[in-house]
Amino acid sequence: MQESLRGSRAGTCVLRAGALPWRLAWRVRSIGHAIGALREWSVGVPVVSVGGLMAGGSGKTPIALDLTRRIATRGHNVALVSRGYGGAGDRKVRIVSKGDRILSSVAEAGDEAIASAQALLGAAAVVVGSDRVAAAMTARDLTGARIVVLDDGFQHRRLARDLDLVVMPNADTESRGDLAPLPAGRMREPWAAAARADLRLFAEPEKRSVSPPTPNPWAAGRPFDPDADVAFAFSPGCLRPLRGGEAIDIDTLRNEPVALVAAIARPESFEQDIRSLGANPVARLWKGDHHFYDRGELDSFLRRAQQRGARGVVATTKDAVKLAPLIDTTAVKLRCLVFERKLTWDEHSSAILWTAIERVCAMAKQ
Repeated sequence: MQESLRGSRAGTCVLRAGALPWRLAWRVRSIGHAIGALREWSVGVPVVSVGGLMAGGSGKTPIALDLTRRIATRGHNVALVSRGYGGAGDRKVRIVSKGDRILSSVAEAGDEAIASAQALLGAAAVVVGSDRVAAAMTARDLTGARIVVLDDGFQHRRLARDLDLVVMPNADTESRGDLAPLPAGRMREPWAAAARADLRLFAEPEKRSVSPPTPNPWAAGRPFDPDADVAFAFSPGCLRPLRGGEAIDIDTLRNEPVALVAAIARPESFEQDIRSLGANPVARLWKGDHHFYDRGELDSFLRRAQQRGARGVVATTKDAVKLAPLIDTTAVKLRCLVFERKLTWDEHSSAILWTAIERVCAMAKQ
């Protein structure tokens, strides 16, 4: 919808007009927090928030998962709290997992929450709800969490946090349209809002691109000190069978014709990852973020993919939780795989980040 409107002058005007209330609302909220009119609520346990200035596709959730796992390995009882986008009752506080087993369905909790719960089995609980304060309290009271990691929490300032991390936009490679405020672009807040974060996280090589393009008042802001910033990188990790199992060497996709399935914010980055493995995408099923597939559209796509010579289907981890119940892997004559990305931190950044994390862990009551 957004892309189609951008394609015409009239559509661009509509999007720009729609962005004005967004800017006004941001300014009113910022002033409200500055003067204390909008209260921040402490839930009595340390909170680490991972968020971003942009909507979708910047790596917030993988970073939140990584931090949650690392905190758990240090012996802390930790829970991940998020919105639960796409779930049937995404306003209701719901315990998705207590860390030992998953308690909700994809339809109830949403694709991202179930994928997160699967990734954190044996390590941490997952609680979702639009009211992040209530969700964090539920994590504290009903899962025993003594530290909460808040996924996509930068704008949810009602929940007080002890460490505020913001994932920065890629100013060099994002399109100029993306750097406009919603709904014209993908910016939830202006560039300068990052100043309230404790640490700013940049995807390499964007760590060195700390100044946004100009002229764009929504993106304009002061340059930040690169020595105080944290760099991370994503690289191809592994492949797994759709219904779970041992990791498969990513080299198995080299020169393979494959079909791609994704309902994420930026499917083009997923395709770039798959192409980097030497695979040859011959068919694509792109849907909007958090889309729920139906069996008919999948069957039609798989037939089309086979007609085009595909020998395998590759999906994202977020899509896998929705595809597994719908695709009969014994009947489909295609190898069905899930692609997992690997998150890494450079040595300098890791030292900065984990010094901050350790301070939060020290605050936790065991």
